[in-house]
Amino acid sequence: MGKRVLTSDGKVIDLDKGTGIEHLPPESLAMEKHTYGVYSNYFSVIFNGTMINIQTGQGQFFDGESGMRRLINEMQEMKLFPKMFPVSLSQNSVNGDVSYVIYMNINGVSHKVVLTYDRSHPEYQINAIIEYPRLNTSKMLGHWYSDGRPCYIHSWTRSWTALKVATQLRFWLEDYYNDSGYVRDYEYEMDRIMRESDRIINEINRKQSFWRFW
Repeated sequence: MGKRVLTSDGKVIDLDKGTGIEHLPPESLAMEKHTYGVYSNYFSVIFNGTMINIQTGQGQFFDGESGMRRLINEMQEMKLFPKMFPVSLSQNSVNGDVSYVIYMNINGVSHKVVLTYDRSHPEYQINAIIEYPRLNTSKMLGHWYSDGRPCYIHSWTRSWTALKVATQLRFWLEDYYNDSGYVRDYEYEMDRIMRESDRIINEINRKQSFWRFW
C-alpha cells in the first residue's frame, strides 16, 4: 500500500502518486503508520510546507502521547507567527532536540533566533538564542542579555508555548532598538510585555480554529 495522508476534511491523498499534494493543508497531516511506511519511532508533520520526520525514543518530552500532542498543537500555533518573519522547524539528529529557526527583521536588521524545546517541556523554559547579529550586552539596563541569550520571561509556567516565546523575543528585540538604556521600573515593564503578549495570542486564538491532530 502506498504512502497516504488523511486530511482534516476527510480526504485521503496518495503521496506516491503526487496527485492533490498542492492542496494538502499543512495542519491536517495524519499518519497511518501501518500503511504509511514509517518506522514506529518516527512521526511526520508538515510545517510551513515542509514535511518533517520527528524521531522519538531519545528522552524528549514528546515521547509520550500527551507530549506529542502538545508538540503538534504548538507547531500549529507557530504557523500563526507573522508571515513577515520566516519560521522553519528542525530536529537535531544527535540528541533529538526540536528547534524553530526564526528570521526576525527588526529595525531594518535581520536576526536569526533559535528556539529549542527543553527535554522537560513545558516544565522548564524553552531555550532562546539570538545567533546573529551580536548585540550590545550593556545597551539595555532592564533586559539581561549575555552570550546571545536574552532574558525573555518574568516567570515560566506550563502555559508558555513556542508562539508565546517567539512573541516575547520579538518584543525583546523591539525594546532593544527602541528603548535603548531605558530606566523604567523593571517589574512594570515586564508586566506590560506579558499583558501585551497574552492579548495578541488570545486575539489570534479567537480568530483561528485549529484542527487538532488527536
